[in-house]
Amino acid sequence: MREWLAKPLEVVHSCVHIKIAIIRVARFGSPVSQQNHDIKNGGWKKRSMALRLETVLVSRTTRQLRSSEDHHDITSNFSKPDRDGKDAIARRASGRSAPDPGSPRAGTVRRLPDFLDRHRRLSMSSAAAKTSNPFSALLPFAELHDFKAADLAAAIGRLYPSARLTGWGGAGEPMQGDRGILFSVNSVDIAVTNLKVAAPPEAFSGGNQPDFYWQHAKADIQQHKSHMFVMEAAAGEISRSIDRARTVTMVVDAISDLARPMGVMWINTKNLVCVDHFAKLMQSFRANGAIPAGLWIRLLIANVPAASAVAKAETVAGTFGLQLFDSPNIEIHSTRLESADCLLAALSYAESKLATGQPTWNEATTNIEDLASFRIERLDSGLFGIGPVAKLTTTS
Repeated sequence: MREWLAKPLEVVHSCVHIKIAIIRVARFGSPVSQQNHDIKNGGWKKRSMALRLETVLVSRTTRQLRSSEDHHDITSNFSKPDRDGKDAIARRASGRSAPDPGSPRAGTVRRLPDFLDRHRRLSMSSAAAKTSNPFSALLPFAELHDFKAADLAAAIGRLYPSARLTGWGGAGEPMQGDRGILFSVNSVDIAVTNLKVAAPPEAFSGGNQPDFYWQHAKADIQQHKSHMFVMEAAAGEISRSIDRARTVTMVVDAISDLARPMGVMWINTKNLVCVDHFAKLMQSFRANGAIPAGLWIRLLIANVPAASAVAKAETVAGTFGLQLFDSPNIEIHSTRLESADCLLAALSYAESKLATGQPTWNEATTNIEDLASFRIERLDSGLFGIGPVAKLTTTS
């Protein structure tokens, strides 16, 4: 367990299904309107839909790329040194204001700032309206590929026989244009774009937080020749977030079955997953519908220096993405667990929350057998500054 930090988090995730079965909770009090385009065979309606397809795909792809530029640094404000040598994380914990920007120290972990603050505000306003932002994924490819609507439909049907595939709005057939495909899977409208050029590097950047599931992502992605977007057409009901995320994942899986990507970025959380680990997640996803928390949820890590000579340094592992599923994110705080154990706990609880709805975070305590017991606090904002969190602090 102590060697996990030097290895990809695939090792950590392989233990999650064992650990998740023994998460035990101690005592506690325990339609968005989508565009329903009329897609009928023949006539002006079909031609009009084809024109709308071109406009929608170009517009949405442009917005996605611009959005990725805004999101280039997931952690741009952590660990700016000042004269007394204290970390920005420690200053945040103690309530001190941050100093002027400076060069970050090597190996330090930074704060989640502008783009996550933007996501936090969007997700908070969306949650108030009981909707969450559209789910989307970005796939880089080492080669150029052609995708036809019929091929994609066949792949979805082969991998997910119970999936219901129609045109947008649940009527007609999938529509194909020069730049992509529009279709609906299980009543979720989806757009897929195939761009035979490399995406800008900023589109894949998650900042200074590690990419636990794709450790060499930066170097690998520099070699990509084309990319594809898979996009939910509109924001949807937060009560359906898991079904909506499942649908986008199914489409990404079908594309990956037709042409092997280098990996996948889950855009909502800037979470990069290499293709081999994505394939492992999809094996369980196809077989028994296992929640692919390793794809949907990004893990965060920080080391908080000791505040005084008698205090202990603290390791904090967090999640980003649970807010899209109507749950606070999680922060694991510990002065005795190592980073890999904290990450394992954060991922285990995230997976349990998505799969079972437990814990409810109204508990007083919770534990993972043979690892630790935790005291639970609900905070409006945690260490990473991404909105409401369930703070779990080790008690033993």
